[in-house]
Amino acid sequence: MFLIRFSNKRYIRYYILGIILIIFSSFISVYIPSILGNILDKIPNIDNYTNLFKYYFLFLLLGVLIVLFNYLSSKTFNRINIKLNEDINKIIFQKLKSLNILYWEKQSVGEVFTIINNDVVSVLDYYTKSFPQLIGLFLSILLIFIYIIKTNIYISIILFSVNIILAYIQYNYNKSIKIKMKEFRDVNGLFNSKLNDILNNLEFLQIKNYCKSVEEDFYQDNRLLFKNKESFLNKIVKSSSINLITSTLSMLIILVIGGYAINLKVMSIGILVNLILYSQKIFSPLTNIIKLFIHYESIKPSISKIRLLLDDKNEISNGYNEIDNTTFTTLEIENLNLKFKDKDIFKNLNLRFEKSEIIGIIGKNGSGKSTLIKLIRKIIPTDEGKILLNKINIDEISYDSLIENISIMPQNIFINKNTIDIIKNKLKNYNNIDLINKFLGENKNLFDEIGNIKYKVDSNSLGELQKILFLETILNESNIYIFDEPSSAIDISSEKYMAQILKSISNNKIIIIITHREFLLNICNRIINLDEI
Repeated sequence: MFLIRFSNKRYIRYYILGIILIIFSSFISVYIPSILGNILDKIPNIDNYTNLFKYYFLFLLLGVLIVLFNYLSSKTFNRINIKLNEDINKIIFQKLKSLNILYWEKQSVGEVFTIINNDVVSVLDYYTKSFPQLIGLFLSILLIFIYIIKTNIYISIILFSVNIILAYIQYNYNKSIKIKMKEFRDVNGLFNSKLNDILNNLEFLQIKNYCKSVEEDFYQDNRLLFKNKESFLNKIVKSSSINLITSTLSMLIILVIGGYAINLKVMSIGILVNLILYSQKIFSPLTNIIKLFIHYESIKPSISKIRLLLDDKNEISNGYNEIDNTTFTTLEIENLNLKFKDKDIFKNLNLRFEKSEIIGIIGKNGSGKSTLIKLIRKIIPTDEGKILLNKINIDEISYDSLIENISIMPQNIFINKNTIDIIKNKLKNYNNIDLINKFLGENKNLFDEIGNIKYKVDSNSLGELQKILFLETILNESNIYIFDEPSSAIDISSEKYMAQILKSISNNKIIIIITHREFLLNICNRIINLDEI
């Protein structure tokens, strides 16, 4: 089970305790109506109210126990939920560190954000709340069935048959409600995007035709939105109507059969009231079980996403090879093929990079420049072909070894106070500090030991942040340095010093620069144009 996979023995003990509490609560809840029936049967014929008060006391005590057991089980499962959420997210963050989340595409980062903030929560909620509730509901139905079949076998058969048929109808309606709800959300999202589009473009009066076209789409989506909403609400009304029909039919069946049985003196008023109460109790667990099964269907994609992120295949194992840094010489790409949405990104790509070489990579947008980085860092898989480090396929190299040997400066900038402290410590032993200071300009104050400047990510320009990220990259002791548009926000003067720094560290290293900037391309030993390959 998904829950048990990430839990220790203490969590399992708590989980079992919570389920036991739910079982007791379900048992008492089903038993209570029979006590009420006994009270009703004793009222007309009792001379001494002592026995009656015993039933009243027992009725009250069991009611208190139900509340107490529900409270304790809820508290127990909530505690498990919190701890499991914490443990699973720790595992996720360990994975992210090994996979180097900073170099993922924006969509992938958003996907991971959704997994942590939504998917993990919804899946754990199901296993720590809905699944135990499911056990209680099944037990309730079993106990109700046993009680009614003991009372009257004919009523039990009719009652259960009618309720199961109507519950199945309800199940189909609930599924269609889910579908309608998704359609409604999709239309609502489209509607909101069109509205934003209009508002964002109203100030540009020169594109009136565009605004007019978007406005027409807006009104069309607005009508579709309300149409979907109406259909969605109609489904809910029909679903509620089925509940009412079931409840009425159950009582009608019992009243007809029960009334006849009372006249024949084979059933008491108390038993009849019991049957009416139990008839209502049947449909409620049935419909709730259906809702929980539908809920499980809805979280199955979330379970798959979490399992994929936590897949043991991504663990660093002893079966992986490590790169010998002392003999490192080449990075090779052999017969590489990659498709995205039926479009060829790379087709039979062959490249070779050798140490002490600076290589520039250019190409149009969408030519695969950033994708090439992700392939080298094993963030996305190849369709066909090989990427070799020192003649070793990267699929056979551990993530730790890849991170150690390949240092990447991505376009997406992520920097915090800890980054500044790490750079500051590494700069103490850096040989060419004068060149670094010229490159940094006023930013060098961030790394002064006596400086009192507090780093704030929202108070620095994009160019300043890019300088810090560049430093973080080059100060890693790696065999391969890859820079993705490293000077896109940096002034020309600073770019000149960046080029000099890269030249100074290129000995026995492979440096790959994705850029179209002149100073950086001028230091390259060769330039690869992906558009021409």
